Amino acid sequence: MVVAGLWAVLVGFSALLGEALFADPGGYLDTFDLGRWGWLLLLLGVLVVGAAFGVMLGGRWARATGLALAVPTLVAAILLVPHQPVWAVLVIVLSLLVVVALTAHRPTG
Repeated sequence: MVVAGLWAVLVGFSALLGEALFADPGGYLDTFDLGRWGWLLLLLGVLVVGAAFGVMLGGRWARATGLALAVPTLVAAILLVPHQPVWAVLVIVLSLLVVVALTAHRPTG
């Protein structure tokens, strides 16, 4: 979960640095400002990392928060695929792993 959050932070930060790293697909249905998208991914990534530390400390709130944050991160990465396919697919895979890990784990006690 920490890796997924840090990767989302990295993608968001790179979107803020400039559009030179991102492709400009013509004819894509959803057009958006990469700066705003960068801030969104950066914020979601930081929140996911915070929730990850809460999960490691055993907080039940952190599991629900992590799940609630992993899904929007996943959606944001899906919409980013035409602009930066490799990075977006990595965020998608890591977010899916987070969702599976948080829903499949049953804490004892």
